[in-house]
Amino acid sequence: MLNLKYNPRTLRLIGNIVFLVGVIAIYLHLFINLAFLLRHTLFDTLPADEPLDILHLVLFTLIPSVGIPSILGFLFCVETYFEKNKKIAIQLALILSIFVSTTINASFFLGGGWYIGSILANIGLGLILFSAFRTEQFEIKKKGSKQAENNLKAEKRLKKKNLVLPKKLQLIFTCILICAVMLSAIIPLILDILTIPQPLIDKVDSPSSDTPNHRNTFYILPIWEGVGTMEEDISQMHYIESIVGGSEYTGEGFIKIGRSVSCWYTNEILEDGTFNDTRLIHKLNVSAQSNTPILFHMNGGNWGQATSEDPVILEMRQNVSNCQWDQTGYCHPIRYSAGPNARYWSFWPDSDWEKFRERNIKQALDVIYDWWLLHPDLLVGFSTDSEIHLNDKGFEEENKARTGTAYRSYFDYNNGTIEQYRQWAQSNWTLQTFNSMCETAFTTWDEVDAPRDETIVGNKNNDWWEIWTDFRIWHVKEAGKRQCRWINESGFPRDMIWHHQILTTPGEEDDARYIRADVLDTAINQYCKLGVTRYNWISPKVWHSLGTFALEETQDEIPSWGIFEWNLPKQHQYWAYEEMLKCIYQYGGHVICPNEWANCSYNEVLWIPGIAPPEDDEPPIEYNETTCCCLEWNEEECTNWILRHGNPQFLAALRDFVQTGQEYSRGTCPYFHIKKLDISYYGTFDTQFNFFNTDGLYIMGGLLLFTIIYVLILINRTRVALRCHNRKPTSTEKEDKWLNQV
Repeated sequence: MLNLKYNPRTLRLIGNIVFLVGVIAIYLHLFINLAFLLRHTLFDTLPADEPLDILHLVLFTLIPSVGIPSILGFLFCVETYFEKNKKIAIQLALILSIFVSTTINASFFLGGGWYIGSILANIGLGLILFSAFRTEQFEIKKKGSKQAENNLKAEKRLKKKNLVLPKKLQLIFTCILICAVMLSAIIPLILDILTIPQPLIDKVDSPSSDTPNHRNTFYILPIWEGVGTMEEDISQMHYIESIVGGSEYTGEGFIKIGRSVSCWYTNEILEDGTFNDTRLIHKLNVSAQSNTPILFHMNGGNWGQATSEDPVILEMRQNVSNCQWDQTGYCHPIRYSAGPNARYWSFWPDSDWEKFRERNIKQALDVIYDWWLLHPDLLVGFSTDSEIHLNDKGFEEENKARTGTAYRSYFDYNNGTIEQYRQWAQSNWTLQTFNSMCETAFTTWDEVDAPRDETIVGNKNNDWWEIWTDFRIWHVKEAGKRQCRWINESGFPRDMIWHHQILTTPGEEDDARYIRADVLDTAINQYCKLGVTRYNWISPKVWHSLGTFALEETQDEIPSWGIFEWNLPKQHQYWAYEEMLKCIYQYGGHVICPNEWANCSYNEVLWIPGIAPPEDDEPPIEYNETTCCCLEWNEEECTNWILRHGNPQFLAALRDFVQTGQEYSRGTCPYFHIKKLDISYYGTFDTQFNFFNTDGLYIMGGLLLFTIIYVLILINRTRVALRCHNRKPTSTEKEDKWLNQV
């Protein structure tokens, strides 16, 4: 009977089998991933401009180029040590084991051999190193013994006995590991494919005989904010139709192409602060004269005048009662940036800011309503302010500079919001019940406050914080509902009004609930339909959840929801755009707004451009606004520029989508079947890559650190054993030895 615990060669054999099965799984998975990505980029219907992003390229290059030589060198050194007992071999093996472990754990980025491959490789690596350590201990103990010759014979017998496990047992053990790898690869993929939801709208066998109308038409409305001359803008609208719809687009089917554009009702203002309708009228006239549909993003919130220095806006910004306050009662300073201003507007309903917004949006809506009566088929509708949520900036560095403590800011503790909180709590509970739930001791409702203590703020296990969080979500939902009601009261039906909230995907729930307070429930109410904004790859299950939620909250026969900013900035690939379009279509999408149509915005990765890129690869020596996009300005001089470039994969996917589905009522085209295997495989790859690029870094780093510590411990224990063996015996030990001999 073999003693596996103390048999180094048995441990080594088991380690070799486990290690090699894990390594083979890692590199097989890496090869399959690479083949999949190249098949869907270089060999796609329209090859991608950049098949792999820079991090993918680095990983696909370094993991094999560093890992394979390190693994081969490691195994060779271990074999040399066991067979020839060369100490230099085990020293090199220990050094190479660090590189081996690094590449094994880095492979988690690319799936890690369906995870089990990296796990087995790590275990096998540990067993091999431990077996070498046990052998080293045996050698140390053997040295200096009078029975060296007998020990050598015993070692030879051990080698013969240890060849090493019976081959049948080795084969069974290897087969079990291979089956484990196969199951870990196949079962999750099959289960994911089986859980991809069915379409929410029934398909038909032939083109629809119905007349296209607002309900049964799918709208593609690229976001284009440009305002030029009437002739230029009409020409641009026809160009958008041709490049998105292709030569077969008629404009009379069930897919219509137009434009979505912002109505800057708090930014385009006159000296007295009232709405200036000049640009709005121009946009409406462009739509009428080009006969193209239009949708307005009623953009007057935190994105609406982010960089405005108009005296009216600046005066309201400087009034801290219009600002979102953090838990210390602090309103952060005005700070301009490309996105929302760092000083977010508060949502409490009686602020000067809210009254200003209500007046101005209704002034803009009156203009649009009169136009709509003349052109009822051209107005698609409205989305609300972009992304209505509480300030999501933590301000840790600013808080540390200001107070000496790098605390995270949570919002909104504005006095007006706190008063609304009291009214909300009073309408839901008695004061006694409220105190009992929150473990507080307020004696009157006027004393009731939000949690501010650092031990409570941000603590998900505290009931008071959870109740305050519930209010904040309700508070955000009320802000969106208020704007939807303003649009509805101006004469527009709910069917033409959609929200415009951030779509929270799995793994982001805490940010949505505890920081922004904009969970999906805030994106729909009795005055408007479900509307979201989102970039990047999205699982079909998430698209399906939007459709089912939209049905639950309305009396519609088929879902109606919109996505009012959409693009795939990390994947300019035809197949990815094609599959996402199919998902949106079959799960009830009504409106999509591809972003960004115009060149030269600061979101370079989102460009869809309406201008073809020049043939040259290098930017010209001098800046030319026709062929170049300026990245940096110094006053009025461009100091850094690149060539305009396009996203032909997105445009090609849109054209094919339009030409295939324009004869079928929204959602019913029988040719839009998603490729479940492809979409499931990439979804898994994308999820694991994103995880190990963020939180998963701790796992990879922890495993690598464990390996390094493990190697150092083995080295240290071997050195200690050698010192103990080589040191000279003390006089007491010599006396004891003499007595034992006697």
